[in-house]
Amino acid sequence: MGQEFPLGRSVIGRGGERAPTADGQIAEVITEPPDMAAFNRYRDGDFNALDRIVANGWRQSIDAIDLDATAELIRGDSGRLRFTDLKALQASAFRKPCAQRFPSA
Repeated sequence: MGQEFPLGRSVIGRGGERAPTADGQIAEVITEPPDMAAFNRYRDGDFNALDRIVANGWRQSIDAIDLDATAELIRGDSGRLRFTDLKALQASAFRKPCAQRFPSA
């Protein structure tokens, strides 16, 4: 059942490069990936300016969705959304054009 795997003394992780140590041995140097660095910052409550801009744009996008119109369109006659309804959904669900929701800084 399953597959065999080596039980060596190694850490399973992503990334990393082999580098020689001062005494000539080989060590694995693992740098923190950007997504993990961001996650660690968020966990500590440290948000940079870009994080705040993206969050603000996301909130504006959510505020621009007319949920009642979307639900009515989806329910419609058959209660199912058809491919031909997508254009109408786009027009009725968003009260503001994208350019107004994400103004260029």
